[in-house]
Formats: sequence, structure tokens, C-alpha cells
Amino acid sequence: MQTQGWTPTDLRAWRSNQGWTQAKAAEELGISRESFVNLENGKHAIDRRTMLACLALTAYLPGLPFGY
Repeated sequence: MQTQGWTPTDLRAWRSNQGWTQAKAAEELGISRESFVNLENGKHAIDRRTMLACLALTAYLPGLPFGY
């Protein structure tokens, strides 16, 4: 099964929905702010790992035992 990748617009919408700055989103994803900006501006493709990390961060629910 082929999955569609995210566009820079999708990434920007995800960050906006989280209420995060670019710096905060980069920190949560474990990448530099510069790398995040490059993803959001379309200079680098958003790989599946990054997309899945974003979805995992969105799915996080306080109180679950994930070590946060």
C-alpha cells in the first residue's frame, strides 16, 4: 500500500494546529530549526519518518505512560 507524503503546506498546518513555533516543532521532532524551516519552505522533501513523527506527537495524550 502506497501512502501519500506530506507537502510543506501540510507540515505548516500541523505546526499551526499544535500551536507551536518553528523552533518548538523542531525541538519536538529532534531536528534543528534550520532543518524544520527547510522542510516547511519545500527546500527538502518531508520524508515518511518525519510525517509519522508528527502524527505520533499529535496522538500523544497526557497521562499515558510514554515517559514524558
